[in-house]
Amino acid sequence: MRKLQELARRQQQMAQDQRQNKQIPQSKWEQERLRREVEELARQLQQMAQQSGSKEMDQVRQRLDQAARDMQNGGQQGQSGQSGQSSGQSGSQSGSQQSSQQQQQRQSQQSAQERAMQRLNEARDMMARAANSQRQQTVDRLAEQARQLVQQEKQIEQAMDRGAGREGAQQGQSQQGQSQGSEAGRGQQAGQQSSGSSATPSAEDLMGQRERLRQAVGELDRSLQETARGLVKSQPDVARGLQGAGEQIRQERIQERMQQGSEYIRRGLNDLARQNEGGIEKSLQGVEGRVGDVAKQLQAGGGRPGEGDKAKGDQIGRAHV
Repeated sequence: MRKLQELARRQQQMAQDQRQNKQIPQSKWEQERLRREVEELARQLQQMAQQSGSKEMDQVRQRLDQAARDMQNGGQQGQSGQSGQSSGQSGSQSGSQQSSQQQQQRQSQQSAQERAMQRLNEARDMMARAANSQRQQTVDRLAEQARQLVQQEKQIEQAMDRGAGREGAQQGQSQQGQSQGSEAGRGQQAGQQSSGSSATPSAEDLMGQRERLRQAVGELDRSLQETARGLVKSQPDVARGLQGAGEQIRQERIQERMQQGSEYIRRGLNDLARQNEGGIEKSLQGVEGRVGDVAKQLQAGGGRPGEGDKAKGDQIGRAHV
């Protein structure tokens, strides 16, 4: 995007010089160099559009192609004006006819320059909208990822509650069976244990779920940091919000507490494990709230998309750094 902004700025300056009838010796060569840079950027965009299947990027490429053609037409008009001026000086045309032709050629050249500037501005604005949309989708995915982590944590807590209830019921049934001393009581106990075990995860299952969730929290933290680094210059407010969510994960030691919870489960310390899970859920809800607030901020325009326009399309900009 930086490259595209630079091209639009340079073309705007050349169009302004043309309107003011400034005769700059280097303008012809500058226009030709600018045209070639626009064509090169259009080729890069075409390749990227083909690889990604992005219609928006292909539309930007089309605007750049149109701008390059307008620049070429403007350059040809300028060369034609210079040629006419030379031939007019040695020919039999009257001064008024020669002046009229030169004026028409200047107007045609100026119109071509203005069209090229308009195409570049359109390409810049289209790239801005595409980049804003991409940023919103990225932050929305992070918010959804955080929401899913909270839901998974709740499921683990519910499984632990079922396990605790099952354990209490089994102890009561065992005591009843012993007091009755009957085979029927023991048979009923065994049957209920068998049916309960099919619906209640074992300690190993809970530890496996806990480890997978711990890894998912780490992935979210890494995604938050990576996304924030990409937005720190273009969207500083958004970047700070994402960084804050990642810092909460680390400061509240969510992953370490999850690992500790697995140890509680392994050792059969169910009360401590359940208490630990409640704190983890609260921490994850805090992270979810932070990322959700950032997504809403972007959607409402609070992320200052105007600032982001200066650096969007970083993939293109990096190709020209």
